[in-house]
Amino acid sequence: MTGQSAPPPRPPASHTGPHDPPPTPRPAELPPDSPTVSNADGRTTRGWTVQHTTGDAGPFHQRPVPEPAHHEVWVHEVVRPALVLGSTQSEALLDLERAAADGVEVCRRRSGGGIVPLVPGADCWVDVIVPRHSPLWDDDVGRAFAWLGRAWADTLRHLRSDAARPGPEPEVYDGPLLGGAAGRLICFASLGPGEVTVGSGKVVGVSQRRTRIAARFQSVAVDRWRPEALGPYVRSEALTEAGVDLSEVAAGLPEEASSWRWPAPVELAAELCAHLPAVPPTTDDGGDGRSVNAM
Repeated sequence: MTGQSAPPPRPPASHTGPHDPPPTPRPAELPPDSPTVSNADGRTTRGWTVQHTTGDAGPFHQRPVPEPAHHEVWVHEVVRPALVLGSTQSEALLDLERAAADGVEVCRRRSGGGIVPLVPGADCWVDVIVPRHSPLWDDDVGRAFAWLGRAWADTLRHLRSDAARPGPEPEVYDGPLLGGAAGRLICFASLGPGEVTVGSGKVVGVSQRRTRIAARFQSVAVDRWRPEALGPYVRSEALTEAGVDLSEVAAGLPEEASSWRWPAPVELAAELCAHLPAVPPTTDDGGDGRSVNAM
């Protein structure tokens, strides 16, 4: 996906979000090349094999899609703060020395888009593997996000403590990429197909990487925007050039959703798994069984 030549007006920002900010976690004392610690349980939900891992973000981003590819959900918990660059972004956008001194990991994902901050215990990171033969597969790269966006929106609706109370609803965006230069720099300053908003705030960001055998959809859900996770590390000249004021990025749940329940990341990921469309079960020979319709 590519941005437009000029950034459109951004919607009104939700500056602080509905929840009090959690205490800033102490960075874990881990070396930059610390390997991912696998806690894969391999349980199956609605035809999806679900794996849970903890560790640094970088090794997980470099994890290859296995061959043959199957329907899989990868839930990853970071053990220290991280700044994840998009596939085409330069490390020169960041103050690497400051990040290293603060124990913040800097890594790169293989999918496109802007910088994503990851905060341990706060942000919910879920990757979904869809093999090319899946009934969920769509050759149109933008349209391919739709089913995952709908699953996230259904999940978020279940977080409402009082569904009968009037308020903002989760919406799946299906228009052209918005955000211009700001969105190319910061993921949550953009809005693209399949991403989910609640009121004025972008709550779920998505990206994807395709190979000859599968698509790896990457998604992060946030309850509130945390400019402090980016501000000390993104170079001021990069922010100025892109026209970004981190305090005005419209992300996270708005004040109107202050009564919503927001579970721990692993619990939220489990709720997402319960709302994924059923897929053909994996057979012993490595293939998939009968075909089923998507959502």
